Amino acid sequence: MKGKHGRSFCYLVCINILDGFITYWGIQYGWIEEANPLMRAVFKWIHLFS
Repeated sequence: MKGKHGRSFCYLVCINILDGFITYWGIQYGWIEEANPLMRAVFKWIHLFS
């Protein structure tokens, strides 16, 4: 991607990935709680298999 839109898209992707990691670690270590009921259920379901 070229130009302004390509850089904006890359920035958005990087911020989204960083947010995902921070949220995952925050939930794993009990620093934060998932507010979205659907994602909370998915996160608890995933922990049943680990």
